[in-house]
Amino acid sequence: MSPDELPWLHDVFMSVGEDFDQQKTSYILQFLWRDLTSKFDVIGPYFTCAGSWDHKFLLECVMRTIQAFTLYNFRIRVLVCDGASSNLALIKLLCGYEHEQLPLSDGEDPFAVSASFENPYEDDEDKRVFVVICPSHQVI
Repeated sequence: MSPDELPWLHDVFMSVGEDFDQQKTSYILQFLWRDLTSKFDVIGPYFTCAGSWDHKFLLECVMRTIQAFTLYNFRIRVLVCDGASSNLALIKLLCGYEHEQLPLSDGEDPFAVSASFENPYEDDEDKRVFVVICPSHQVI
């Protein structure tokens, strides 16, 4: 399907350039947003990719999604993901440890790292978003 076939779906094709090339989707990144104060869940958004992605692609997807949810007055407090290497690289990038090897070599406790980042789209005084690796996805 091309932008000419469905011109009213401009938001779907907004990042499509002149060199539009149809490729089959190999990977889908699906978000599940859970309301911690009720039983309300939001499935989506989802992002597709023809090839594998890296932490920079994940960063763009996560930040776009956080921005959209914050715009609709959702308060993002926890980001949970599995321990895939691209997710771990994303966590390090978000928490300010992009080029660091964990545990840190200097300091009193080299295992004490900050596992949070500030939501740049939120106006609250406490903008922290905590990052957690899902225990059910950890290999023992």
